[in-house]
Amino acid sequence: MHDAPVALVTKTSIIGHVSRDSTAIDARKKPVVKPAEPQKAIRKRSGQRKGEAVLKEEKRLDRQLHIDLPVMISDLPTQCDRG
Repeated sequence: MHDAPVALVTKTSIIGHVSRDSTAIDARKKPVVKPAEPQKAIRKRSGQRKGEAVLKEEKRLDRQLHIDLPVMISDLPTQCDRG
């Protein structure tokens, strides 16, 4: 009974489907604990003092302009850091 309507609808179309594999994958259960960053000295926001040079830390994108690809790849994290 259902064969005729199904054949009529699917005559000119392709039916898509999703195949999923349920193979178990060994992975870390908990993220790796990151070492605590040292706290910076708190300074009042009174502006720059006379004769004091302000050193700004170079951003990651700016550092990447001056390094090679193997160094960039080695800089990528290799362990799980998200839960």
